[in-house]
Amino acid sequence: TEAEAALAVNNNAAALFLILNTFANHKEVIVSRGELVQIGGGFRIPDIIRRAGAKLVEVGTTNRTTKKDYEEAITKKTALLLKVHQSNFRLQGFVAEVSASDIATLAAGRGLVSVYDLGSGVYHQTENYGMEPEPNITAAKRSGASVVCFSGDKFLGSVQAGIVLGSASLLEKLHKNPIYRVLRLDKLSIAMLEETAFAYLKKEETGLLPLWRYITLPVSELRRRAERIRDSLAGSGLEIEIRDTFATPGGGSLPGGTLASVALAVVPKGKITAFASQLLLASPPLIGYIDQERFLIDLRTVDEAQDDLVIRILTEAASCIP
Repeated sequence: TEAEAALAVNNNAAALFLILNTFANHKEVIVSRGELVQIGGGFRIPDIIRRAGAKLVEVGTTNRTTKKDYEEAITKKTALLLKVHQSNFRLQGFVAEVSASDIATLAAGRGLVSVYDLGSGVYHQTENYGMEPEPNITAAKRSGASVVCFSGDKFLGSVQAGIVLGSASLLEKLHKNPIYRVLRLDKLSIAMLEETAFAYLKKEETGLLPLWRYITLPVSELRRRAERIRDSLAGSGLEIEIRDTFATPGGGSLPGGTLASVALAVVPKGKITAFASQLLLASPPLIGYIDQERFLIDLRTVDEAQDDLVIRILTEAASCIP
């Protein structure tokens, strides 16, 4: 990532809270109106800023923000310029935003801290994997932002965590904030996050990390598995179709981004809702979704080692539905 130092807390909201409380407590934070996002669990960027003790200064409009908007908003009370990547929604049409590099340059020229909240924490270039382009960690750090933060789960594919990258001197200030002790990771999570980092360093992530293993599965392999499962369920009383579909990676952090996939479309003899309920009661539960009176199981979300388990659960559920 080319970062001098790193720090981890229990999630990305906590990372942003710690950054804001450390560098902008009782001071102003400038953010584009188009980046005042709501993240998972109903948490909103304006709320996090206020709870961290900072004052929110909104600039621009919902759809357009310029560098001049930031320049004119800076006062003696300004401590930080915040760039929030729109990782869970998209604005299209007559839109404009200021790049993270331009914000970093402006902040550095005024003696301010610049923060880039990257959100989903992509390490690779997603377009190389058939997905929508998404800013990755290295590109975010190269923007010149003083501090970059992102999630450890979602597209990084590790445990739930909030990771902060920056200079050793800035991250030392985060370490010294008493709130850091409240937000820090437990030892098991740190160990798992470390293993994730080693997987990337050794270029073994597609074999070791389930997220990237599933993303890189070829459609032909998914279809082969679907045919085997279908054939194994012959005589079960279930009608099995093989359907071309699309999987959505990243836990909702890549809106509009999909991967070609293959699903089993199961038609039971009885009511589809009763069948779906029976699958949820199985051990372990089998989770899919209902579409056009069919229960769909996307095989890009199922490990191949679990295919026989899927066959057993479907067979047992079929026998329980009148």
